[in-house]
Amino acid sequence: MLSVVGFSSLDALSDATVPESIKRGNDFEMGRFTKGMTESEFLEDFKKIAEKNKLYKNFLGMGYYGTHLPTVIQRNLLENPGWYT
Repeated sequence: MLSVVGFSSLDALSDATVPESIKRGNDFEMGRFTKGMTESEFLEDFKKIAEKNKLYKNFLGMGYYGTHLPTVIQRNLLENPGWYT
Protein backbone atom coordinates (compact mmCIF):
# COMPACT_ATOMS: atom_id res chain seq x y z
CA MET A 1 0.00 0.00 0.00
CA LEU A 2 2.90 2.35 0.72
CA SER A 3 4.31 1.89 -2.78
CA VAL A 4 0.93 2.80 -4.29
CA VAL A 5 1.01 6.21 -2.55
CA GLY A 6 4.71 6.65 -3.34
CA PHE A 7 6.48 6.07 -0.02
CA SER A 8 9.10 3.53 0.94
CA SER A 9 8.23 3.29 4.64
CA LEU A 10 5.63 4.24 7.20
CA ASP A 11 8.08 6.74 8.69
CA ALA A 12 8.44 8.46 5.30
CA LEU A 13 4.66 8.66 4.96
CA SER A 14 4.20 10.14 8.44
CA ASP A 15 7.06 12.61 7.86
CA ALA A 16 5.34 13.83 4.70
CA THR A 17 1.84 14.10 6.20
CA VAL A 18 2.24 15.18 9.83
CA PRO A 19 3.06 18.92 10.19
CA GLU A 20 6.29 19.81 12.03
CA SER A 21 4.35 22.01 14.46
CA ILE A 22 2.62 19.02 16.05
CA LYS A 23 5.42 16.46 15.90
CA ARG A 24 7.13 15.36 19.08
CA GLY A 25 10.84 14.79 19.16
CA ASN A 26 12.54 11.63 20.32
CA ASP A 27 12.76 13.05 23.84
CA PHE A 28 9.49 11.42 24.87
CA GLU A 29 10.28 9.74 28.18
CA MET A 30 8.36 6.57 28.90
CA GLY A 31 9.76 6.22 32.42
CA ARG A 32 8.91 2.94 34.06
CA PHE A 33 7.26 1.61 30.91
CA THR A 34 10.48 1.40 28.88
CA LYS A 35 11.37 -2.02 30.27
CA GLY A 36 9.19 -5.04 29.72
CA MET A 37 6.82 -5.99 32.55
CA THR A 38 5.10 -9.15 33.57
CA GLU A 39 1.34 -9.05 33.89
CA SER A 40 1.50 -9.02 37.69
CA GLU A 41 4.06 -6.18 37.67
CA PHE A 42 1.87 -4.18 35.32
CA LEU A 43 -1.26 -4.74 37.42
CA GLU A 44 0.56 -3.68 40.58
CA ASP A 45 1.86 -0.55 38.88
CA PHE A 46 -1.52 0.18 37.30
CA LYS A 47 -3.26 -0.07 40.70
CA LYS A 48 -0.81 2.48 42.14
CA ILE A 49 -1.64 4.86 39.31
CA ALA A 50 -5.39 4.25 39.65
CA GLU A 51 -5.28 5.05 43.38
CA LYS A 52 -4.43 8.63 42.44
CA ASN A 53 -7.83 9.09 40.75
CA LYS A 54 -10.30 11.33 42.51
CA LEU A 55 -13.97 10.34 42.56
CA TYR A 56 -16.57 13.06 42.19
CA LYS A 57 -20.33 12.86 42.31
CA ASN A 58 -21.87 13.07 38.87
CA PHE A 59 -25.31 14.62 38.48
CA LEU A 60 -25.53 14.08 34.73
CA GLY A 61 -28.93 12.66 33.85
CA MET A 62 -30.04 12.32 37.48
CA GLY A 63 -31.80 15.62 38.02
CA TYR A 64 -30.94 17.81 40.98
CA TYR A 65 -31.83 15.40 43.78
CA GLY A 66 -32.61 11.77 44.35
CA THR A 67 -36.11 10.80 43.28
CA HIS A 68 -38.28 7.79 43.97
CA LEU A 69 -40.12 6.22 41.06
CA PRO A 70 -43.05 4.12 42.26
CA THR A 71 -42.89 0.58 40.94
CA VAL A 72 -46.44 0.75 39.60
CA ILE A 73 -45.46 3.70 37.34
CA GLN A 74 -42.25 2.03 36.22
CA ARG A 75 -43.88 -1.30 35.34
CA ASN A 76 -47.17 -0.09 33.89
CA LEU A 77 -46.02 3.02 32.03
CA LEU A 78 -42.27 3.03 31.40
CA GLU A 79 -41.75 -0.71 30.84
CA ASN A 80 -45.02 -1.32 29.01
CA PRO A 81 -44.32 -1.48 25.25
CA GLY A 82 -47.86 -0.38 24.54
CA TRP A 83 -46.93 3.16 25.64
CA TYR A 84 -43.88 3.60 23.43
CA THR A 85 -44.46 1.44 20.35
